Amino acid sequence: MILRPQDTLNSLLVQVAKSLDVPEELHKAAVLEYEQLAFFLEELDEAAGRRSPEIYSQGSFALGTATQPVKSDDEYDVDLVYERMLKKEGKTQQQLKDEAGENLTEYVKHRRQTGQTVPELSEGSRCWCLNFPDQFHMDVLPAIPDAEQREIVATDAAKHILITDKSVRCWLPSNPRQFADWFRSTMEVRLEAIKKSMAEASLRRDGLVVNDWQIKQAAESIPEYEIKTPLQRAIQILKRHRDCRFDGDPENRPASILITTLAAKAYSNEANLLDALLNLVHRMPDHIEEREVNGQSVAWVENPINPSENFADRWQAEDYPDREKHFRVWLEQVGIELEEAIKGGGIHRVLDLLGASLGRQVVEASAKSLGYDVQRASSSGKLAVASSTATLITGTAPIPNTTPVRGHTFYGESKRNR
Repeated sequence: MILRPQDTLNSLLVQVAKSLDVPEELHKAAVLEYEQLAFFLEELDEAAGRRSPEIYSQGSFALGTATQPVKSDDEYDVDLVYERMLKKEGKTQQQLKDEAGENLTEYVKHRRQTGQTVPELSEGSRCWCLNFPDQFHMDVLPAIPDAEQREIVATDAAKHILITDKSVRCWLPSNPRQFADWFRSTMEVRLEAIKKSMAEASLRRDGLVVNDWQIKQAAESIPEYEIKTPLQRAIQILKRHRDCRFDGDPENRPASILITTLAAKAYSNEANLLDALLNLVHRMPDHIEEREVNGQSVAWVENPINPSENFADRWQAEDYPDREKHFRVWLEQVGIELEEAIKGGGIHRVLDLLGASLGRQVVEASAKSLGYDVQRASSSGKLAVASSTATLITGTAPIPNTTPVRGHTFYGESKRNR
């Protein structure tokens, strides 16, 4: 069966993105470690007569955009917020950071005493890091509620916190949960459409008479963390391309928050991963502003939750003046490679293009899993597809470009407040 280049490329990109997901067993281990840590820290504060803290994830795990490291010996990052129900008038930044370190030290001792794997604890500028050997490391960010902001914004969106940083003396504002809410809002149309399609397909498989009310009820029961939208998959692909492109050049490597924010701002609820990627790489630069700061024009990528924060502030570093240029050239290169792959030339050409930018091993494995005869294609330049998988490859399943991922509790609220 001969497919259009767009079908071939889209199917392959979807499978590559799926292969970048956190492995099932590692995902289970991360969730278990999170829940044990949350329970221990809650017990500590309760035993001292204090309100329980809230422990919740932030970053790529919370947004559904986590990707496997390029190198097998690299570890996953699991970012957690350790929000203690304290007032800033009663604590200094240093005290909050030190107490968090003391509590985490107690946790490490507890694990040693109970015969569990003992993580290595180290201190960073903002976080404490629990390193679980050969698995992942948890960056635990101490925080307190930003009471002033929560009084000003008296809504469910008022989830402001204050965090610490060794490099500055003042409390730093942050709001990872509201950022996650904003991120969801940028893909809400596609997310709801996917849920509706999943619900209808499930009802029909069960042989039920389907009406709009049944579909609505079934869709509402589907956990959103079981869905990956084209936006989330596109960000995974972009991050993987970034990791390969800037391997050996970490100082010019674009930050994940920068890629995620620009991609979310540029996303127009495309239903197809390839369409989403093509549109993102062309639209993302449109959301890089030029602002006057201290008499100088600087590139600015606004934090949608805190407009005074610039996610592109690292571009102003004197030691690395070409970071913005590197970012723009990289993004342009992604678009060029996608356009070249669409032009065709055989699956071998697609494998060469994607293999060079996303990793040959993961691309070939993804092609094989879809039924592509990679060896035959490489020698003949033509696409060979096993007939038993042709339907999967063309994407005629009820819900293309989506895949369930294992559910867990560490999105959002603390274990006891979920």
